Amino acid sequence: IIAILETARAYKVWDVMKQFGIRHVPVTTSDGSLVGVVSDRDILKHGTLNGSVLVFPAELKIADIMSKNLITASPDTPLEDIAVSMATWRVDCILIVEKNKIADIVTTTDFLNMFVEESTKNGKTPKVIPVRSDLKIA
Repeated sequence: IIAILETARAYKVWDVMKQFGIRHVPVTTSDGSLVGVVSDRDILKHGTLNGSVLVFPAELKIADIMSKNLITASPDTPLEDIAVSMATWRVDCILIVEKNKIADIVTTTDFLNMFVEESTKNGKTPKVIPVRSDLKIA
């Protein structure tokens, strides 16, 4: 699990997200206790685009922009319950926590990948079904 200290500067987490291709990074104290999560959306709200570079105020710390109200689950929580929590709370990730330490992270991308994998087993092709009647799918 990639995590970042709450005292880190915003530009550091942005670099980590780009390097590893991730959108959520758990935030911890120096002893590893989970205190928040920062998303690419949190970062983009506070940065300024200068050409193709995202620039942040030098003093901006992760603790200033992270989400502190966390939706968490334990390692033994069924995936179905995690999916329901994500939909109910309209969040893109659930942090899996054990003894106040980050153990894992489950994201909407994880669920989409599981869906695609399951849907394409045995050569099946998933069908696209519009949820809204005003959407046109070519």
